[in-house]
Amino acid sequence: MGSPLSPSLTDIRMFEIINEILNKFTMRDKIMHLSVYLDDAFLIFKGTKSELTEFFDISNSIHLLLKFTFDINESHITFLDVTVFKGEKFKKERTLDFQIYRKPTENYQYLHRSSSHPKSVFKGLVIGETVRIIRCTSDESKTKAEINFFKQKLIERGYKSKELNNWIA
Repeated sequence: MGSPLSPSLTDIRMFEIINEILNKFTMRDKIMHLSVYLDDAFLIFKGTKSELTEFFDISNSIHLLLKFTFDINESHITFLDVTVFKGEKFKKERTLDFQIYRKPTENYQYLHRSSSHPKSVFKGLVIGETVRIIRCTSDESKTKAEINFFKQKLIERGYKSKELNNWIA
């Protein structure tokens, strides 16, 4: 399985590789934002597609065994479990919107209510996921729709509406 230090060493090595890429990329001043989480990155770039392609050409030349894949989109992009997009706030305030992203293969197998767990486990699951939905959705009406969708999926897993309404205020 490897050393317990392997994940930390991998993170450090990736940090070094990203710095090497940035040092070789002559248009790094056009990078408006760069977020990296483990093996995923989110980049906002204010330049041309060919300039951005050069960034990935450099990235893929750094290490023989390391290959970066990328999606370029001018209106929306998915990073981890969030879609970041140019919505109404962008038109008015030049601020990006965001909402929950669900993979097409998601099957919503939340902990079934008939499971033999303490009530606090079920309550923690519901509250935790609700907080995640609130944090990951910038539009209030979409947040409410996402929470209602989540409630429906929980009802299908044996939860009662009254119980859910007590936990989600």
